[in-house]
Amino acid sequence: MAQSTDGAERRRHKRKRIELMALIKVGIIHQGRGHTKDISLNGIWVENRTIFAHMRPNRIPELINTQIKISFPQESLTVMGKIVRIDHAKGDIALEVVQTTNDETWKKICGEES
Repeated sequence: MAQSTDGAERRRHKRKRIELMALIKVGIIHQGRGHTKDISLNGIWVENRTIFAHMRPNRIPELINTQIKISFPQESLTVMGKIVRIDHAKGDIALEVVQTTNDETWKKICGEES
């Protein structure tokens, strides 16, 4: 029997699995390279195993809601957002997109062209 998925998906926009090289910057201390796992108009899931490697795991929750900047040099695009989730063991960072330097380019990359 198939289960109903009504209401199970909380995301407002469709996710797109895509691997883009990303330059990550959180404040002035945490910087590094990573790659996206998936994106949507209002969120990014990016992997970077080293950016928070020097932090003790019990300090990671302090970074939730911190501003983060992700640059995509190959697309000449920067996305600003806030951290919503971090998996320290896997090096995964989930962020909510707040602003982009080019909304039309971001929509195109996300597959949401108008």
